[in-house]
Amino acid sequence: MKRGITITVLTATVVIMFILIGAATTVGISSIKTAAYEEFISKITRVSDSVNEYYLENNELPITSEIVSKEGLEESLREKIEINGDTSNNLFVIDMRKINVENVNLGKGTINNLDVFLVAENTHNVYYLKGVEYKGVVCYGL
Repeated sequence: MKRGITITVLTATVVIMFILIGAATTVGISSIKTAAYEEFISKITRVSDSVNEYYLENNELPITSEIVSKEGLEESLREKIEINGDTSNNLFVIDMRKINVENVNLGKGTINNLDVFLVAENTHNVYYLKGVEYKGVVCYGL
């Protein structure tokens, strides 16, 4: 009587291990993307709250002198602006130095590198010009 592992059993074990590792990797990557999206939503919410707080205290928006033209924006961002009813509002660049937002490492760049937050003049809706992709869709704001 022979004792030991046959090549068939060994191959089946290796195949099962690869399937389990592949499934765990897929779940892990999905969880990381979801966490990054939720962190973005948290950041844009903090910026939006800080903009509204600044406006209540100072009766003006915390903005630079830069106005962003809607015509040059990505189509999906223009659609989001239309859905939010901001088509007739000017979009200003938020001056991040004027608002108190801790742990927000976004919005401190320039219009050229798209790393800025925008605020709509009358509704105070906040958008992130670069956007964040999640499940094949780019999200720009709330």
